[in-house]
Amino acid sequence: MKRHGSIAALVLFLVLVSGLPAGAQDATKPDPKTTRKPATARQPRGATSLDAADVPELKIAPVVGEKVEIQVRPGVVMKGVVKDHRYEVLSPFGGYVPVESDEVPFAGIRVYHAMGLDGFIFLRYDSIHKITFHGKLSQEEGLALARRIHEEMKRAAEEKERAIADMAARRQRLADEKAARAVEADQAAAEEEVLGESRRAEDIKKLLERFPPPEWRPARLAELKKRRLILDILPNDEETAFIDNYELWFEGYEIWRKAQEELGKSVAPPEKK
Repeated sequence: MKRHGSIAALVLFLVLVSGLPAGAQDATKPDPKTTRKPATARQPRGATSLDAADVPELKIAPVVGEKVEIQVRPGVVMKGVVKDHRYEVLSPFGGYVPVESDEVPFAGIRVYHAMGLDGFIFLRYDSIHKITFHGKLSQEEGLALARRIHEEMKRAAEEKERAIADMAARRQRLADEKAARAVEADQAAAEEEVLGESRRAEDIKKLLERFPPPEWRPARLAELKKRRLILDILPNDEETAFIDNYELWFEGYEIWRKAQEELGKSVAPPEKK
């Protein structure tokens, strides 16, 4: 019975609605001709607004928080902003936990943008001489502070880039100087080698002139050593010089011997006088 009754009520409702005039059916719909959007007030040209609706459109968001002035010790004052809580303790698990008052052991305060810098400094109340709160930042103050921080960070980033560029240039300069010194050292070594060979050839020439073959020959060295060991006869100054310079003299002797052989000359030593 309940089901039939609800169906009958629905049919009756549809009949009543269909019997209404067209204007009556649309009475609840707004007329697009008469409905207008509320007019918005226009600002004079050049005027600015710091309403909350304008904040998202700004490139730099204002700093929000409470102004604080802290005297760490007499004569040393730090100004900044408190963003979260006035009283906090450092959690052993990381982060900060709000507490009821500064009387809680190790309670402190996070001071943001101290000295106009980004980030915060955590100061324990037992290290603070005096603290004064000056109310919340106005939007103008927050924007001014945000712009100062932005400019300071921009300047710091530019200085860092310059420092990195200067360091890279210095390293490159040192590398170039090292490479130049290496080239100079190689050139000096090559020149020294050439000069050394020239001096060596000159020394050989002088030794051959002083101890000319075949009078002075390799067998002469063996004779001098044998005479000293067996007969206990010491070599004279000239013979001593020959013994001391024998290796260099022998290089010249080999050159002389080969030249003599190419000329078909005998290299046999002359008869002893």
